[in-house]
Amino acid sequence: MISKFGIKLLKLTRTRRRISIAKLQKELPLTEEELHAFLTQLREKGLLSFSADVVEQNSTQRLTLAEELIRNGRDSHLVSQQLLWQEFEDFIEAALYKNGYSAARHIVFNTHLGRREIDVLAWNDVWILAVDCKHWSRNLTHARMRNAAKAQAQRADALAAKPHILQRQGIRRLDAPLVPLILSLGETRENIIDGIPIVAISEFASFLHEASPYDSSFKTFTVKHEPTQRTLPSLISNQSMTEDLICLKIHGSPKTLIEVEQRLQHLTNAVLAGSSEEAQQKTYAALAIAKPNEILDAVIEAVNILLDLNELGGADQKKFKNVENSINACLQVIQDALNSSEGKFDFTATVGPIGLEGGHLLCMAIAALLRSVGFKAIGISKSQTALELLRNSEELRADLVLPLLPKNDLPAHMLSLQEEIERGGFGKFLMIPIARGLSESITSPIYVAKNVDEAVSKALEWAIKNSVAE
Repeated sequence: MISKFGIKLLKLTRTRRRISIAKLQKELPLTEEELHAFLTQLREKGLLSFSADVVEQNSTQRLTLAEELIRNGRDSHLVSQQLLWQEFEDFIEAALYKNGYSAARHIVFNTHLGRREIDVLAWNDVWILAVDCKHWSRNLTHARMRNAAKAQAQRADALAAKPHILQRQGIRRLDAPLVPLILSLGETRENIIDGIPIVAISEFASFLHEASPYDSSFKTFTVKHEPTQRTLPSLISNQSMTEDLICLKIHGSPKTLIEVEQRLQHLTNAVLAGSSEEAQQKTYAALAIAKPNEILDAVIEAVNILLDLNELGGADQKKFKNVENSINACLQVIQDALNSSEGKFDFTATVGPIGLEGGHLLCMAIAALLRSVGFKAIGISKSQTALELLRNSEELRADLVLPLLPKNDLPAHMLSLQEEIERGGFGKFLMIPIARGLSESITSPIYVAKNVDEAVSKALEWAIKNSVAE
């Protein structure tokens, strides 16, 4: 009975943890006696609690029920659709704290290959764990698991090259080994692939208690850092100085890559916080040692994080407006630099969202980024359909168009774009759609960039080639 009606129960308690017996009676095709037997069975397994009138189910009980359903053969995708991603992460974080770990979620950083994210970063005095959360089933193919393991190893390796990010989270032992880990909602056939542990969530607490970073079967990474020395910076105790003033007093002119990345990360945080004044200050600080296009990369990172939060229901119109004001404050600081670089290529580029909520923010930042690398760029932030964007681009005599596509119904949006291009004869300009988080399983008759970096690189390659040709 649990296997038959468990998914329905998860769906009913997805947005509310209390549900009346009367509502359950209406939703489930069970007699009063059968419903009572069903609820009693779940209560005996610790999967819910109920009184005469109300059923209650907390996040831990919902996750445990989801595991049991997958273990009993129910489709893992269907089960995981009834769970909030935050529930998964809440459970993980609670297990970590209970076992003496510190933890941080959604660690986002830039690499030369683009933006990377660690779902959960955990650490104690012994090791550092980079955790990737997966909704997997027992029937998952070895090839897919191996690809996921490889991708997580690459993320961990990239993180190991950025010690300042670890330090910012409060990690003091940078000499501790960093171990990539995949945590699965369902049990899998294999426990380790290419040195990457794959742990079912039901076994996570045991893993934390029993596993060792010195297990030779684990792939580990060494954080690239310099040993702490007692130099002038380490002796400064004046807490009233700002970080930027300290940098200038000690180093005169900051030059190291870590210093650049720290200031850019602070700018990302300020934009995401929606503080215009702080964003302006951090832009001035970054501009002293970073290029305008690097500053815009930091702004785009903040926008991408905001769009991800919005997809999870964590952003509202006030948040969007505050971030928009912060972006404008940043752009004002670098306006002179953009004016001097714009027009190095005799090509006009347009950028516009197609059905992407919050896409106007990404549009602003990408248009500025294109200006910083030499294009004459125009943001068409009010566009909502492929036809609107294409017609406006044609009126502006664009040579290059960058449509910003949403993750939801991505194939449909790509097909609509292709049809409008063919129907309206818009093939005269280069089209580089950008689809954040584009899956390799999605095919398209036209080229689609997976991220902004890839799209801008493609645009530059085209512009250089055509400039030489002319």
